[in-house]
Amino acid sequence: AMDEFEDEFETKDVASSARSSWRDRKRFGGSPGSDGAGSNAVMDEWLDHGVATATPEDFERLLLEASAPNAGGGAGAKAALMTAKSLSANDMCPLAPWAELIGVDGEPIEGFASLTDAADQPLVVAFAHYRRSSQLVKQAVTSLSQALPRSLPVQLVVVTTDSCADNRKLVKKSAVPIIPLRIEDPMRSDWCSAYGLTSESAKYELAVFIIDSDTGKCVSVNYDCSPVALTDYVKKAAAFWQRSQ
Repeated sequence: AMDEFEDEFETKDVASSARSSWRDRKRFGGSPGSDGAGSNAVMDEWLDHGVATATPEDFERLLLEASAPNAGGGAGAKAALMTAKSLSANDMCPLAPWAELIGVDGEPIEGFASLTDAADQPLVVAFAHYRRSSQLVKQAVTSLSQALPRSLPVQLVVVTTDSCADNRKLVKKSAVPIIPLRIEDPMRSDWCSAYGLTSESAKYELAVFIIDSDTGKCVSVNYDCSPVALTDYVKKAAAFWQRSQ
């Protein structure tokens, strides 16, 4: 799948086959019950206008629009998605606030480096939701467990406002390695402030941050990602990152 995705960036001659491949993935970018029509429209526009010259910014726009619940819903919908946005692709992620997050043992972690050192993976995929006991987080863990390729070079981290006991349940539920971290007080959290999670963001779906472990740079950011779309989002971003190395 990664090789196919990389080949799609090489020349516009593959636009037709690439479009067919994307159309086969009906669930990509859709909310539950969606037929993926919005994401197909975004893909058509992108494939028709410069596959060979795609930039990281193009890819970031594609991911944001295609994985939004109402992709292709017009300027009003796109503006609404940006209300909580704090980080963008290629920004340097604030790493210091990670030290405030609480592990499943009830103790603060030893910073961002402790996450990457343990797994020795080049990418950290952190997804979060502001709402306590969010069903979106549980759905995302289920989706990743069922469909995420084990060979992807990623460390999965889920940031929640739930108790450590609830986060331990996520570990037991997940079929893939996952590190749950707790935000103790979201109203006063430096992590929430740094990464753009507010009470307003609770109205939307998952916030997802794909971070280069070595540089701390955002590979991709999405503040309204459907749990159903998360697995494909991660696969596409990982393939794009690998091609850029």
